[in-house]
Amino acid sequence: LHGMLTSPSTPWFSMRYRDPGLQRNDAANEWLELCLDQMYQAFNRSNFQQEIHELYYDLVVFGTAAFYVEGDKDGLRFSSRHIAEILISEDAEGRVDTVYRKFKLTARALIMRFGEENMPRAVLSDMKTDPYKEHDIIHAVFPRGEAQGKMAKSKAIASVYYHQGAKHLLSESGFDDFPFM
Repeated sequence: LHGMLTSPSTPWFSMRYRDPGLQRNDAANEWLELCLDQMYQAFNRSNFQQEIHELYYDLVVFGTAAFYVEGDKDGLRFSSRHIAEILISEDAEGRVDTVYRKFKLTARALIMRFGEENMPRAVLSDMKTDPYKEHDIIHAVFPRGEAQGKMAKSKAIASVYYHQGAKHLLSESGFDDFPFM
């Protein structure tokens, strides 16, 4: 699957215009080639090849797989999530539009990711006595409806991190597009 669908050594996707008039426009085609080159560079600078390989294993073994993509200061970041962590819900047309992920993070990792000011008492206490104690975290990604603005909490797709044991909201933000595939 990996070698035939997303080989790192050969181009595995291309782009073209829907409008036949643009297909004949040399300047438009040059721009599209530049975009394609930048997309391949972004994939090559990311961890895409390592994570897509893991995704194919899950797909073959379990018949479904979860792939998460987000952007950070360094570019694109991909992660294949084990299907045991994932609960999936579909919209009326059969498209996945909601994902709940339950996973564990250490007290140390929680503070590094979400900041000390956003932690429940249990995590702060564990940071002093046992920083590697694991805590159950829920990440919910679901549609909010129409976007209400450019702020992350107003985006059309909600992203909420929740500490399960303490019933404590760690973070709320959002995405323009659904980040799970």
